Amino acid sequence: MENKNILILKNDRAGDFLSSVRLIHELKKRNNNIKIYLSKLNYNYKFLIPGCVYKKIDLNLKFSDKIKIFLDILKNRYD
Repeated sequence: MENKNILILKNDRAGDFLSSVRLIHELKKRNNNIKIYLSKLNYNYKFLIPGCVYKKIDLNLKFSDKIKIFLDILKNRYD
């Protein structure tokens, strides 16, 4: 098992998220530490990939949201 620290940014519409579910599920099989930023449009579909850490963001990111994501990346050193 690889067990990498992975960050996924899915700030898009539901159709794009649904097409990515299979790939994200495969990543989840090999890694315990996955955080996913989901747009408010996709947040209700998080049940499709259980066991991840989820953060809800706007579809149109504000500058403050971008800073929060950037600081999260610096702090957690994602693979």
